Parts: sequence; C-alpha cells; structure tokens
Amino acid sequence: MLQGLIYRNYPIISPYSGVNAIRDLILRHKAAVVIDKEANDLFMGILTADDLVERPHNLVVDCVTPKPILEKNYLKKHALDIMIRHRVEVLPVFHGEQLEGIVFKDDIVKELDLERELLEKIMESGKRFLKDLLSDQSHYLRSPIANLIGLGEILKMSKTIEEKQEAIRMIVLCANEADAALTQIQRTVDHQLSLYPND
Repeated sequence: MLQGLIYRNYPIISPYSGVNAIRDLILRHKAAVVIDKEANDLFMGILTADDLVERPHNLVVDCVTPKPILEKNYLKKHALDIMIRHRVEVLPVFHGEQLEGIVFKDDIVKELDLERELLEKIMESGKRFLKDLLSDQSHYLRSPIANLIGLGEILKMSKTIEEKQEAIRMIVLCANEADAALTQIQRTVDHQLSLYPND
C-alpha cells in the first residue's frame, strides 16, 4: 500500500494566487496542493511545473489540470499504473473524503525496485537453503539408513537369540539416530520459514 510513501508536509497554495508568486515554490517542491481556504478548505487539485507549462495563465486556479485521486489503500503497483496512464508525476492521496497527502511516482518506482530486489534475494536465499537442506539430509540420514539396511541383513543371518537381540538393539539405535536427524532437519526448516512473513 501507499502508506509509507505519502508526503504529509506539502506546500499549500491558494487558487487565487498569482503564478509568478508561487513559481519558485513549485520548482523547489515539485508540486503544491491547491486549497481554497475561503470555501471550507476545499481541495481543488495539485499544481505542478508541467501544469504551468501546459496551461500558462496568471492565476493558479486556471493552471490546475484535472488529475485522478488515489485512495490510501491502493497498492503501489496500481497507483503507479494510474500515474503512467495519466502521465503525471504526483497525485493526491485520500482516505474517504480526507486528504492524506501526496505521493510521487519516483518514490513508488524506487520502492517497487527495492521490493523486487528483496524478493530476488529471498529467492536466492531459498535456493541456497534448499541445497543446504538436501546436503544435510543426505549427510545425516545416509549413514543411519545404510546401517539399518546392513543390520537388517545381519538380523536375517543371525543364528542365535543373542545375535538377533544384538542386531535388534543396533537397529533401534540406528532408527533413533535417523529420527534425531529428521527432527533436526525439521527444526531447521521451521526456523527458516519463521524468517518469512505469514502473508
């Protein structure tokens, strides 16, 4: 969502200000919110440098171009699609009827790039984890399983009760060793999964 990208400390200008008086402000801040204080703080739009070029008039109210409004709960990708489609660099963000602030396209692009990089790192980390897990599984389980197979053969060939009891005792030890290895692998998997968000 847009929550962390919303600027709440934005310049406010009157729709009846002269363009020459606010031109430097627009260039410095990239945008200003146009609010009519005389009409109960009526939001009238956002003024950008592009607006001043596209509609060169003397009063702010005549320069403001219609722009879409974003909702605070929009996904970043959805907001970026709207900005690209309407060819705007900044848009207002509302929560119901309340102006929350403004959001810049560049900030959304940077955030989405960071999220993509993070996802790539997570994927790479996951691949490494799976390789390590397979290696551990092979290392920790191969020996007890091989021993169990061998002890099964010894049990088949045992002639006396004592030999059979000893083979069974060794089989139980190997089975416990394999069970401990599986428990350790499960703990490793659970720990790794706990590092990822639930959603």
